Amino acid sequence: MLRGSKHLVGGDINRLYLSIIDGIESSIRTTGLEVLFRIIQLAEPLCPIELRRFFGEDVYTPLLPFSAMMSIPASNSLDPVRPFHTSFSDFLQIQMERTGLTGPEVHRLLTDRCFSVMAGLLKRDICGLANPSLFHTEISDFAQRRDKNIPLALRYACRHWLYHLRQTTPDDEISGRLLMFVETKVLFAIEVYALLGELAAGAKILRAARKHVTGWAESLVPRNGDILTLLHDSWRLTLDFFDPISASALHVYESVLVCSPAESQIRRVYGHVLAEATVFVFEDGLDPQWNKVIRIVQIDDKFGEHNGGAFRHVHSVAVSPNGSQAVIECSQVIVLLDTATGTIITSLPKEELGSIKFSYYSGSCICHTGSRIIMTAPSKPLRCLLWQLSDKSITSFDLPLDAYPFSLACSYDGRKIAILGTNVRDTYNDKWPCEGLKVTVNIYDAETRQQLSHWIHQSQILIDPRLEFSLKGDWLMVDTQREDGIFILDTTNGQLLWHFRCNGRVADHLFSPYGDYILHAWRWETSSPYSFHSIPERSAPDLHSCCGAVRGCKPTASEERAAFTDHIPECVVDDDNKTIGTRIGDNVFMHPWSDRSDSSSHHTAPDRSLWRRLSEGCFHVIEQGHDLLAIVDMVQASAQGHPRPVHVAENEDTSRSWWPDDWSSVERSDQGDMIAFELEDSEEDANGDWSTRYHIYDTISITYQCEILLMDLLEATGMENGYSPEFPCFSPRSTYFALAVPNDAGFAFGLWNSRTGEHLGSTYMDITLDGKDYLTLVSSIHFSEDETVVAVVYGFPEDSIEHTDLTIAFISLEQGNVKHVALIPTPDEKISFLNGRTLKIISVTRDSVDWWGRYAGDFTVYHLQWRRATSEIVTISSVKTRAHGLVSIKHTPSLQTIQSSGKTYAW
Repeated sequence: MLRGSKHLVGGDINRLYLSIIDGIESSIRTTGLEVLFRIIQLAEPLCPIELRRFFGEDVYTPLLPFSAMMSIPASNSLDPVRPFHTSFSDFLQIQMERTGLTGPEVHRLLTDRCFSVMAGLLKRDICGLANPSLFHTEISDFAQRRDKNIPLALRYACRHWLYHLRQTTPDDEISGRLLMFVETKVLFAIEVYALLGELAAGAKILRAARKHVTGWAESLVPRNGDILTLLHDSWRLTLDFFDPISASALHVYESVLVCSPAESQIRRVYGHVLAEATVFVFEDGLDPQWNKVIRIVQIDDKFGEHNGGAFRHVHSVAVSPNGSQAVIECSQVIVLLDTATGTIITSLPKEELGSIKFSYYSGSCICHTGSRIIMTAPSKPLRCLLWQLSDKSITSFDLPLDAYPFSLACSYDGRKIAILGTNVRDTYNDKWPCEGLKVTVNIYDAETRQQLSHWIHQSQILIDPRLEFSLKGDWLMVDTQREDGIFILDTTNGQLLWHFRCNGRVADHLFSPYGDYILHAWRWETSSPYSFHSIPERSAPDLHSCCGAVRGCKPTASEERAAFTDHIPECVVDDDNKTIGTRIGDNVFMHPWSDRSDSSSHHTAPDRSLWRRLSEGCFHVIEQGHDLLAIVDMVQASAQGHPRPVHVAENEDTSRSWWPDDWSSVERSDQGDMIAFELEDSEEDANGDWSTRYHIYDTISITYQCEILLMDLLEATGMENGYSPEFPCFSPRSTYFALAVPNDAGFAFGLWNSRTGEHLGSTYMDITLDGKDYLTLVSSIHFSEDETVVAVVYGFPEDSIEHTDLTIAFISLEQGNVKHVALIPTPDEKISFLNGRTLKIISVTRDSVDWWGRYAGDFTVYHLQWRRATSEIVTISSVKTRAHGLVSIKHTPSLQTIQSSGKTYAW
């Protein structure tokens, strides 16, 4: 038996090992070494019984001759087999390589054994629990059943198959084993993860496996696409239904798979399991694809935010470079969150920071480098704090006293920190222009905390500046978000290299994924949402360029290869159609998580993201309210059919562009194949006639289709006065183009053929409301999926929700006729809808309309349904909300959860 130091009396320990092994009979020695080579590569040791179960053969007998160097308990013992000293593992590693056996070959065998064990032992309801309605905590002998029916060998295989797969050279055979696992056993593995209380770990394994397989060459792995899709579906299924699966593992079959998206591959592949479901059966109404939002995180007591109210606010959020973590600064605590599961990794109460003071009310600048969290305290003393995640240590260094931190960025490699500060503590409360405003940018070495460069700029306006390093970290972009535009600085000496003025236009300015040009994502701009500039050469003098022209910028080699047209930017939007990212090829840039233009309480600039690769999995964290965060799967958000914007480069001759001059895009079809333009500044002419007209283009062929004239609608309905057309709308299949023009007494609805411009019909609805002098308008237009009926919401959205001022007009398009069918509710019904700004139509069919609503004086949110056959309104379901402050409501497409007044509810 050998323990202690490697340096033993009598010579080198390796010689001792060799002498003992040489004394073993040759045939026994060879077999025993082969077993030992496999055992030392295991991720964790196993007892003799479980080793036999895992390897499928007797490995105990060949090990016995090596008992002088290995702890080999009795064959029925639960103690693990392991070396007495780590030096023996090192020795065996050397001997293995000398025999010509490589690590990947051993791991290939262990990978195969993992898949074989799971194939043989995984099954539905492995513990015989039978009843999915019972929580694990409600089953008295749950622990005994789990321990009896899930042997350690199976636990090992479920936990470590990816560990061995990562160290295996992929080929058709190994990918075939993985494909068989995801096609036949992955649901049962998810059940086991839940039974073991390791569902979060299981989700990480599935996500990491997908990331690993993404790097496999398709020539070596013919069905790589099927593997990737099923791994993604398995991971999303685990995350989306994390809570019910954790509480009762059998829900993975009875409700979770049943509620999975209708077009998901996991639903198709596991159709035989789906056919056995007895609790729920859905014939229609399922979401076609996975939702963008994988999880809603509530900032509640588990975050340490015990006081609630004004103290339960999210001030700042930053996502790690690989997207796996998010650091969240709340009022009283700083939390590190796992983005895949929404679970807390660790937290840091602000009270433990001692002399470093953080305000309860205003946020700090914050950045996640992957290995450390960097923050700046917005109150004196001005300091930068570094929280090292590996050992939880906290260090800090002083910042200039006249530079209140306002924005923070870290380079891609984590070696440089840039901090923008001003000599005015709270620029939001000062009147503009602000004379004597000094903006300072300091760049520091992240390891030594030494200042590398310094830059000062005099300005009069500073609202929410943002910083971004170039890919190499040699340049820093200072994006003022205002008329001052952007400044490009040399990070080594602080020299100003280039200045670009925006002339009143607001945009997010980004370095391209490979640092070869600057991309301008114009906000609120419909005619040219993206443009770009080549980056000037370093040898060029300080250059100034105005929006609309490129002066002094020599095209780079990548631009000569038409880099911009080869990698067309696309908007990535959330469920409210707000831009949350920009995609170029496989790269996505997450736009700042919060827009403070809404006069919120945040007092620091939203921190910039880094470009990330979608193929590796990518998350964003966006604000859903003061105490709610949504974790967004950017891969899914990028793939959900949002139309690409049309792009015109800054130096392109727009007269040759198909985008019509002096026209603004006002609507895109759901399929992205049609776009409608309206002539800018259309208004009533001298004779009182509305001259508004729309031009329809096909975005696929880039061809003009037709002209839509508002006058057609006015003449057909005899409408003499009205407000501007509200919500021009394409039908789901782009067949029709619809307009609604409101006035004080009702509204006119018109329908056109979107390809020919033919006016197909119109109708006027005379709706008598309460006669109050409010601005009346159409809140929304909703087509049925089959384009046979339309629901139009009309009323006084600025009025109090206490008044019954909203109504839904149900219009039939059947048989080519535009016909008003019904008003919902009828004037004598005591139904109160939600405020028009937040009214949510759930669905429209030729037989019914579903929406969220409530009765007057009742703070319960109801899922209401109007039925065409009987003209009655019935309540489908309901949920109690807060007694006050009912201002918004959102729901997931599958109606599994709703969010009202910043709080999330599950049906």
